[in-house]
Amino acid sequence: MTTLNIFTSIYESIIGTENTGLDYQDAFQGVGILTFFISSGMSLLFYLLLGRWKPVWCKMSHWLLTMLFNSILCSGIALLQARSGVEGFLFGGYVIKFALLNALFGDLIFFITSVAVKRWSIFSNPIPFKWPSKK
Repeated sequence: MTTLNIFTSIYESIIGTENTGLDYQDAFQGVGILTFFISSGMSLLFYLLLGRWKPVWCKMSHWLLTMLFNSILCSGIALLQARSGVEGFLFGGYVIKFALLNALFGDLIFFITSVAVKRWSIFSNPIPFKWPSKK
């Protein structure tokens, strides 16, 4: 439960609190953990499945396309969670900030896990950059 509170405090410290009286803490709690697992899974999919299969999905443009898909997926999850988890949900600036922040978190997690798992890829290991290289 502590990790869920960490994500809630991160979201609230960056985008603030909503002043309409709606409680977005229920939406914040699950989105952070879900974003972590989805972004890590996308990175594992890119490097360990597609990057070891064939030299087809192994260019920087493919990595950026996967990252774009990840950010769209993470922002969509934030919007759906806010819509289903908040009583009296209103689509507005606060929700858009929440979705964009979640997309940025998703991309950051995707980048960090990419650096961590790229050395086990056969064809995609120099993406997004060649460090740390296999020896």
